[in-house]
Amino acid sequence: MHRGESGEKRHVGKFARVIWAWRGTLTIIFISALLYLLFSSTKASIMWITQDQLPYYIFGAALLALAIHTTYIEIEYANFFYILGDEELIVRHGVFSTERVLIPYAKIQNVNVSRNVLNRILGTATLKIETAGGNPGEAEATIPSVPNFEKVVDEISERMENAKERLGRKQF
Repeated sequence: MHRGESGEKRHVGKFARVIWAWRGTLTIIFISALLYLLFSSTKASIMWITQDQLPYYIFGAALLALAIHTTYIEIEYANFFYILGDEELIVRHGVFSTERVLIPYAKIQNVNVSRNVLNRILGTATLKIETAGGNPGEAEATIPSVPNFEKVVDEISERMENAKERLGRKQF
């Protein structure tokens, strides 16, 4: 554990994988269909692939791309967590390079809750943490697909108030 990582490690909701996967999966299907339409109309063989073999190669390539995409999403899910520490909110994520954002509760100005259609169906929300001194309208950290988001927002709000009260007592 690093400094301030004394709270409970919380992962994003299990359905985050569904939300993260749908765009990539649709893209792979679209590209596969486009490649099939493009190359099936040429009537010539492409490198060593004959017209009869083309659907199998495209299907195999699509399955390989889906397997890689699914593996990446599982690793991303395992590496994305947040901690409501004693003094700060910690958000850590990344697959190839990791990012760890520490946000003192006293600096948090707003917790923006956004829910798209898929979030509503799954009962989750995306939390965008905005701080003082940050770019207006730009989140300092984003936590996607948070289950029980009302409870998490309440916990963050309570910790914000406590931190600001402690800070106020120290200044006077």
